Amino acid sequence: PSEPCSLKWDDVDFEHSVIMKRNTKSGKDKPLRMSKEVTSILMDQRTLLESEASDMRNSPFVFPRRDGGKRNPDGWRKNVKEICIRAGIPKSYRPNYCLRDTIASTLLSNGSTLDEVGYILGHEPGSPMMNRYAKFVESAQQRIVDRADELMKNKFVPKTKVEYFEQHLLNEVIEDSNSEVELKGDWNKHLQDIKWLVEKE
Repeated sequence: PSEPCSLKWDDVDFEHSVIMKRNTKSGKDKPLRMSKEVTSILMDQRTLLESEASDMRNSPFVFPRRDGGKRNPDGWRKNVKEICIRAGIPKSYRPNYCLRDTIASTLLSNGSTLDEVGYILGHEPGSPMMNRYAKFVESAQQRIVDRADELMKNKFVPKTKVEYFEQHLLNEVIEDSNSEVELKGDWNKHLQDIKWLVEKE
């Protein structure tokens, strides 16, 4: 929670949908892309603060205290804990950590790479921290392979020479714009020629 507590409006670029992550461990600023949902939430937050007291309205922080100062991460955790209790979420649930795991596992299970997810979580490519999510990559890869099988099964595969030549001729009609009119005009004749050649063999 320390990062959202430290987030300032100067770090948010709505025009380019980017949040600039300051003072990273590498010592370099790091741009993070914002999704449409995140952009919408932050715009709503800015509108909300504009209707609040001047201390909050003029605060440089995106999620300030009521006096406009920087929010304490411990207070953030306490607020989130109270929300979980009201929502009936088990006490064993650790919001700050479980939320990261949920985001990572969901993205990986739906085809994102470890490097892509590591970028969102703030880890460098090849980081050992990402090894814990490897099992989700394997399950996603299996689904992709199975999906490829289904796609290939549904693809038209010619069974006879006539079907092969018909499919080849159709591909020429689609791909070769120079001969498209001619082929379409003599379609029946071409098919008859193909069948005659095959039967002759």
